[in-house]
Amino acid sequence: LIGDSLLTEQVGRLLDPLVAEGTTRKDAFQRVLMSQNMSEAAFLTAIRNEMGNTLLRNAVGIGAMAVSPAEAADLDRYQNETRTIAAVFLADKDVKDYPPPTDEVLLPFYQAGQERYALPETRAFTLAILSDKSLAVPVTIPEEDVRAAYEEARESGALTPAKAPGADLVAALDKDLGVEKQAAPEQTPEPPSFEEIRETIAQDLMHARIADALADLAGEADDRLAAGMALEDVAKEMDMALETVPAVRADGSTPADMDGMKVYEADRDYIMETVFELMEGEISPVMELSDGRYAAIRLDHIVPKNYQPFDAVKKSLRDLWVADQQQVLNRQKAEDFLQALVSEEVKLTDVGKVKTYTQTRADAVTDPMTDQGKTMFFGLEAGAFAVVPATGGLMVGRVTDVTVPDSTPAGTEEISAGMGQTLSQEALALYVAALQREYGVKINRHLLATMYGPGNEGY
Repeated sequence: LIGDSLLTEQVGRLLDPLVAEGTTRKDAFQRVLMSQNMSEAAFLTAIRNEMGNTLLRNAVGIGAMAVSPAEAADLDRYQNETRTIAAVFLADKDVKDYPPPTDEVLLPFYQAGQERYALPETRAFTLAILSDKSLAVPVTIPEEDVRAAYEEARESGALTPAKAPGADLVAALDKDLGVEKQAAPEQTPEPPSFEEIRETIAQDLMHARIADALADLAGEADDRLAAGMALEDVAKEMDMALETVPAVRADGSTPADMDGMKVYEADRDYIMETVFELMEGEISPVMELSDGRYAAIRLDHIVPKNYQPFDAVKKSLRDLWVADQQQVLNRQKAEDFLQALVSEEVKLTDVGKVKTYTQTRADAVTDPMTDQGKTMFFGLEAGAFAVVPATGGLMVGRVTDVTVPDSTPAGTEEISAGMGQTLSQEALALYVAALQREYGVKINRHLLATMYGPGNEGY
């Protein structure tokens, strides 16, 4: 989609600010690669992909970006519409005429919302951890093994530096932009010497052999556990560390709402899934952890889901019931006032203290008005009454004045730019959705959440 000539021009534009500082384009290119910690091939591929994505987005969205001046002017006037509202605030907490909350009243209320007082199932378990400390004999790498690995890599060509994948394009950049360089004779690069990479090879061999040794030990531990040996006995014989995790819920939290799996964060989901599949006293197969260690899990104890008793939650239950009654009675009182106002039996001043609010559609609300309440007032005709939600209660009020200003050039321009960008993004989203339907693409959202989402939504 993006040819080399276009890619060359784009890279040249990116390098212009650096070349202006007195360096060559090739040197500037190498500086960019170092700052991005990327190879030439990876950098050029990234630029090519970015250009392709931009070209596609522009092609799809360009037709949707045009907003007519009349539409932008109408939207500017709409957003800056101002309303004057006279309203009385009725606080829920001021309602006192509810019946006393006796046990006979609260018990059915408790039973109807019992899940609110549920105590989730918890499980306590023990992990037997197999690590490099469990190896009976420390792993050592003889010098001849390091030398043999080096010779094998050298003979296979793995140590010979390859020609930089972006070198041809860098040369094209220099030529295209008039940078003359004397061609150096092509030479076959020499591989690094044994002394230069000895430590790296030794470390790689060490890690590989420790991993192999741990895998063998994990298989042996698995066999012993499958044969019926107790977890403590296997741990003692194989020098495995025992770690006990007290009661935790399915999300890893404790009954005290602490994170009980913090030290196992990288393996939280895997461990918790295993724990909640085991029966009490059952031991899991030995599994590999994300850091290369191995672990077997024994489920020690299950506390089934339960509920807090009525007497333990009576106070909070009473507070909840009172708040519920206050909201219900306040709503009834507000609706009665509304009917009386509409029928002109009372005036707004008879309802309570009247406060005047001047609210613009695009501006933030003034407490205790809420966004929902503002939307409802902006849906009324001038002079109409309404009951709307408010912070901690309700508002009974009416719209006393509506002002729709003329549009301004600045406002119209801002709306045109914002709408153009939004419509362009919507057009691209519709295009991608159409491709998804045409080719039957299925998105594994569970996998995406597992790979990239937060490990635990509870924290």
